[in-house]
Amino acid sequence: MKKTLLAAVPRDGRLLQLRSEDGGEDDERCSRLAAPMVTTVLSVLQVFIAVILILLILLHSGKDAGMSGAFGVGGGAGATGGSLMERNLDRWTILFAILFVANTIALLKI
Repeated sequence: MKKTLLAAVPRDGRLLQLRSEDGGEDDERCSRLAAPMVTTVLSVLQVFIAVILILLILLHSGKDAGMSGAFGVGGGAGATGGSLMERNLDRWTILFAILFVANTIALLKI
């Protein structure tokens, strides 16, 4: 029989050593210890995505000014629907909004 030695550090800082022989009960305990780590990583990722999404939304144009107006670039939106920079800003905002929703659903499922 193959024996493996697994180590995990829970929140209280104790080092746990779990020995397992081909999928015993200790494997289930180790997987339960890994779930808080995944939740922590997804939570930190959620904060970064939220901050970036807020910044992207704030860069969008209001009624009269756009991103180009914020940086002093002249010219308004033409018949094409806006500048290339503003269209790319729209794309990035949509991408980060989708990532935010997907990450929220992943956090709810864990």
